[in-house]
Amino acid sequence: MPRSRVARGCDDDARRAQAAQCKACDLYKNATQVVFGEGPVPAPLMLMGEVPGDKEDKAGHPFVGPAGKILDDALAESGIDRSLAHLTNAVKHFKWVPARGGKVRLHNKPNQAEIAACRQWWERAARSPRSTLHRYFVPRNGDRRSSPASSATSRRSRPASNGR
Repeated sequence: MPRSRVARGCDDDARRAQAAQCKACDLYKNATQVVFGEGPVPAPLMLMGEVPGDKEDKAGHPFVGPAGKILDDALAESGIDRSLAHLTNAVKHFKWVPARGGKVRLHNKPNQAEIAACRQWWERAARSPRSTLHRYFVPRNGDRRSSPASSATSRRSRPASNGR
């Protein structure tokens, strides 16, 4: 598959435009649009999900669906302002399978190649000197398996520190 690379020195708008044209894996074929990371870079906190969900795919923003509601509740309970965090996913396109009857699109776990193809889109934020990367996975359908989205941390669903 062709490998898309991020041009050095690109601003976020240019990176978003590049990501929208990315064909480094096949996930773009069935997704509505790219769901790029949002929030400050550098950020004091970076939260990474596994894959955008149905609501995120339709809206084009990370963590706006059911997982976003759980995240908002957890951040509020922890006293963390969501606007201070950089939110992203390991892959930038919704990977899904049709539910029985075909009317609902169900989340499907990305594979290693898909995660590797999307790494270029989030690694700038993860390598930022002020960012602390936490993988935040909301189990779906009882799935509690870990995802290899980041080698930066092996902690899963761990509460973020708000400096207290």
